[in-house]
Amino acid sequence: MSFSTTRLWDPSGRIRNTVAALAANTCCRDRAITAAIVLAGAEWPPLGGSYFTQATPPILFVQGDADSINPPAASMMMYQADRTGPRFYLDLFGADHLAPYEGQGPPEPVVARVTVDFLDRYLAGSPGAAAAMQRDGDVAGVATLVSGSRLPP
Repeated sequence: MSFSTTRLWDPSGRIRNTVAALAANTCCRDRAITAAIVLAGAEWPPLGGSYFTQATPPILFVQGDADSINPPAASMMMYQADRTGPRFYLDLFGADHLAPYEGQGPPEPVVARVTVDFLDRYLAGSPGAAAAMQRDGDVAGVATLVSGSRLPP
């Protein structure tokens, strides 16, 4: 079992999330990855290749809907394009780029719980993890979790 959190620096000095590429791009798909979590991610054209044209591991996309660094549309585009494996989209209401992952605000514990539930489900095979994921991802006024072809509100 494997989980990826790889990041790269691009020439502009900004960090680029490459998890989506390692999980779903023909340029660099790592078959050892059996589950991936993309935090505020986007396709990265300099890598080349094609995204989501081959089977992918289960992927959890997590995105704040007030993110001005990585527009929510970028994560949503990947979520919608991924039709080859189980996929989930955790929409964080009013959250910016970093606070849901580093902050003390309401989205941070939701991200932590859903991330653990996702890993429990797809890496540990824990019974009940799917129900926990849905329960922990749907928090009124904070977040909603959708999967498959469902879109966030």
